Amino acid sequence: MISLKLLLIENIRYVPGVFYHATYLPLMKSIKDNGIVPGGIKYQNYPDFDPKLGVYLAEDDDLAGGLVWDATSDKVPLGWKKKIIILSINPKVLDLNKLEYDPNMSYTEHESNDKGMSKSYVYKGVIPV
Repeated sequence: MISLKLLLIENIRYVPGVFYHATYLPLMKSIKDNGIVPGGIKYQNYPDFDPKLGVYLAEDDDLAGGLVWDATSDKVPLGWKKKIIILSINPKVLDLNKLEYDPNMSYTEHESNDKGMSKSYVYKGVIPV
């Protein structure tokens, strides 16, 4: 994996002005109490992804929402698809040493920014809300 910190040293423009994290409205109380926790506390959207990898973030809200909308887990209640919310996260609250490109993405044109870099990231820590 490429460390975002290395890219920051070369060129700061690769850090977006805001990150987005999509989740479900019924989880907001837990998120407010615990922050955004890697792998979630009870629900995981993609059973094939390592829940300990981190919190998934995106550069745009469409990608963030799409990742949750396309979730394949049977652990997420069916009615929650209508309750997707998107949180915006200021990069200044993140320790950029814990931020990496999402290894689960194939980096197609839809999934990369105008620099050819991934628009999806993994944060290896709890994000305070």
